[in-house]
Amino acid sequence: MKRILLAALVLASCTTTERVWVRPNTSQESFKRDAAQCSAQASSAPISRAMQTINVYNACMHNKGWYIEERRIVDYPW
Repeated sequence: MKRILLAALVLASCTTTERVWVRPNTSQESFKRDAAQCSAQASSAPISRAMQTINVYNACMHNKGWYIEERRIVDYPW
């Protein structure tokens, strides 16, 4: 029982999550194009604070049909 618990703890410590933009049935090129357009829009907005710039970028990506998804990454130590 202790070995199972230890193994579970080791595996749990090896997982992290990342947030990625997702739009079903879309190519990487389409993402790059949309991200570049949204980045340009966010940087040209008359807003000085970084968080507001991020909000403009996120709103632009959502308007293009993208959404953020958390994905689990397992990084085994062996």
